[in-house]
Amino acid sequence: MFVFGDRMYILIINFLLYFITFIKVYKREGGLTINSGIFLFISFIALCGILVYDTEYYLWGDYSGFGGFTRNEMSFIPLLFLYIAYLIYYGIIKRINSNEVEKIAPLKPWALNTIYYLNILIFIIIILAFRDSASAASLDFGEAYDDRDILASSQLGPLGAYAMTITAGLSTSQVLIPLYLLKEKGFKNYVKSIIFILIFFYASYIRGSLIASRGILFFSLVYMMFAFLFFYKMLDAKIRKIIITILLVILVLFGIVSVAISIGRFGEDFLLLIVGYFGEPFLNFPLIYWNYPKFLGGDYLLSSMGLTTLETSYLEVAVYYFRTLPGTFYLDFGAIGALIFIACYSSFFKRIIGRGSSVMSMDKLLIYFYIVFGFIYGVFGFSAYGWSGYVILILNYYVFKLGTIRTDLEN
Repeated sequence: MFVFGDRMYILIINFLLYFITFIKVYKREGGLTINSGIFLFISFIALCGILVYDTEYYLWGDYSGFGGFTRNEMSFIPLLFLYIAYLIYYGIIKRINSNEVEKIAPLKPWALNTIYYLNILIFIIIILAFRDSASAASLDFGEAYDDRDILASSQLGPLGAYAMTITAGLSTSQVLIPLYLLKEKGFKNYVKSIIFILIFFYASYIRGSLIASRGILFFSLVYMMFAFLFFYKMLDAKIRKIIITILLVILVLFGIVSVAISIGRFGEDFLLLIVGYFGEPFLNFPLIYWNYPKFLGGDYLLSSMGLTTLETSYLEVAVYYFRTLPGTFYLDFGAIGALIFIACYSSFFKRIIGRGSSVMSMDKLLIYFYIVFGFIYGVFGFSAYGWSGYVILILNYYVFKLGTIRTDLEN
């Protein structure tokens, strides 16, 4: 049962910060855009935090069956820190109004085909490498969650693991390529796009069912929906209806799989615990991570990228709960250090993306959506690739950059 705790007003103010920001961006940009959609999404997560605060459905709270893991009382300062950090991060994409982008500069065939067929190849490898393990996981999602390391073994040996690494680096282009093809029109492009979308979601299902994870399926769908929002005005009306139908069907299938996973893990209270799952980030950070006992000086970020090993046994607080994107940097650098780090990070990518324009190139669009997806996932944490995943992302960027027909950009 949802109840109002004695410090609920703090979470309500937190929700209002993001929702009012959503309204302001919505009005300034003339409707639902990528930027306003991000703040609407964060508002939803903040609302879930209100609903489960001080209830048994907050998994790490004092009333949870798992036992209390909280270290602090709810307070506004850590939530204000998160809001300021998100605004700094938002500065990277603030100058781009997705409603004003009318055209994408075309790619040369070699660049488009390179990324298209490389992704298709990686999807097929993942499906072949993990199909039996995923099928076994689908039979018992609760067991799959407990034994996810065992079930994730590849039938193709190292090739399956390499495919997982490569797909991380290509993940941003995986939602852009099919919509770019639809924008280009033509029966051949339509067929290639639909095939790509279906294989993309099936590969996501394979990856998600391996570890009984709703997250992979959920974010694959959310990312595709945000990309569709960006391309919406560039697509024919009939194509819009087809894509909306496909996304709705996948949404229903995702709901079924998500319910199956949740029942397998949580039983009949699964729906309330799903709300608790979404509500965690804005509860975990102030209650568990604020006033962190020992900052890690960058070791957490480097270990996430596979560049060093983090010894977790000496840590006083576990690092694997949802803690938001700013909260991840907070673990390494503290409050001021995290804000400085995010400001430097934002300044770097802001220079790459540049100002808004009615025409965008695919290389800038790739980085733009890398930031957008980082923002969306950033409600839960910082999505760090392994170092090789970043190498793949950079190579993808230069394939798009070298393969762009720049006539439209110069006019």
